[in-house]
Amino acid sequence: MEVTFRKATVDDAAKVLSYMRAFAAFNKVEDEFTATEERVRTWIFERGEAEAVFEQVDGVDVGMVVFSSCFNPFSGVPGLSLSCVYVDEAHRNHGLGRRLFAEAARIAQERGYGWVEWRSPDWNARTSGLYYVLGAEQLNGWTLFHLEGDPLKELAARA
Repeated sequence: MEVTFRKATVDDAAKVLSYMRAFAAFNKVEDEFTATEERVRTWIFERGEAEAVFEQVDGVDVGMVVFSSCFNPFSGVPGLSLSCVYVDEAHRNHGLGRRLFAEAARIAQERGYGWVEWRSPDWNARTSGLYYVLGAEQLNGWTLFHLEGDPLKELAARA
């Protein structure tokens, strides 16, 4: 089994969207999924707000990671924020998820970034086990807050 990685291109927009949809379904939030191929094309490939890398086994795409950089004011260096890490169901339990995380870590190191982070739903104890094996730690004392839709518009109107 030969595992390789390839950076997604604009020609992969539909495939990136498909993996993102599968990731949403896996995380039981498919009813919240509103991404479109146009949005993927615009935000990832035209504006460069994120990047996607496919994991391949023997030349066939079997997984994907989507990430963007974000800045840490405490360390003064950027890090890599993973927003989507997904391996096709038929290819799980072969270490491919671990390899996707390792590839993200390699990219972060190559760019001089100080850290890699991601989110996981509380119910997903199975993947949390993998995260601990990777050496990750849960950030206790920090709560993720999220603002979107009408509350976001209302706050922006106050500016």
